[in-house]
Amino acid sequence: NFSEEFGIEIIRDHFSSASEMITKIKLYPEAEYDLLIQGGTGFAALYYLDLLKELNWDWMPNQENYMLEPLMQQWSELGYKKYGVPWEMSIDSYCYNTKHVDDPRIPSWSVVFEPDEKYRGRITMVDDMNTVIGQALLYLGYHFNSDNEQELMEARDLLLKQKPYLYGYDSYPKRLAMQEEIWIWVAWNASGYPPYLEGCPLVNAWPTEGATVALDPFCMPIGATHPAAAHLFANYLARPQVNTTLINGIAYSPTSSAVKFEDLSEELRNWSGFTPPEGYLEKCEPWPYEPYSGKALELRIAIWEDLKT
Repeated sequence: NFSEEFGIEIIRDHFSSASEMITKIKLYPEAEYDLLIQGGTGFAALYYLDLLKELNWDWMPNQENYMLEPLMQQWSELGYKKYGVPWEMSIDSYCYNTKHVDDPRIPSWSVVFEPDEKYRGRITMVDDMNTVIGQALLYLGYHFNSDNEQELMEARDLLLKQKPYLYGYDSYPKRLAMQEEIWIWVAWNASGYPPYLEGCPLVNAWPTEGATVALDPFCMPIGATHPAAAHLFANYLARPQVNTTLINGIAYSPTSSAVKFEDLSEELRNWSGFTPPEGYLEKCEPWPYEPYSGKALELRIAIWEDLKT
């Protein structure tokens, strides 16, 4: 492994959410984290708060050589290449327990946002303001990042009607799924894979109305004191064999051309949330990395407060 090969000890820290991580880096920018493994929300917040160091791609030839060209082009056009290295692609979706859910509307978002009475108290949504409101907007036929007040109010009304059917807002309700306390679980396409491996009868649904696609990057905070080691680790993870092992573990779609489907585990190849249907990405929207501001932000905060009280 990395430590054995390079003699560099890896010390890991875990955060319960992107919000917790963002808050710590904002309050303690000198915190000596050399590399952050982030989703779109966390990366965008740190980027626009100027809390990231620039990366040197010359120190990461494996990332440069193996990253899928369309993703590299998209990431470069967004202007984020100097500060982040996409290491996985995640897509909004929901999974359901086949023992309890047999709904002809699957895979539509309607199963989630206009649920049958038998699903009351059996659904979780992610604990993230932008994701919840954005998914409601998509179901209504609007853009995920709409700033139209009327559209946002329609999303609010839909979510308030949905609220009595929820078990709660929980981004990682694995225990609840395993114990069959919840039957429908809204998250990301790899979220249901761990309980699926443990025998929970989950199937991933790719929502008919579309979803968002996020490139989740490694990034280096301004407090990093070992930038060379951080780049070395990022480059190491892009080795074909290492990256294949990584994808086998996390179950998200790879950003590397070195990962071959036939080299992945049989369990992952059979997981319904690993490979979206052909043409599905064309109906998806890219994750909006730029933070909301002004009226769009004010309305989202007000909606989220209504939902969480």
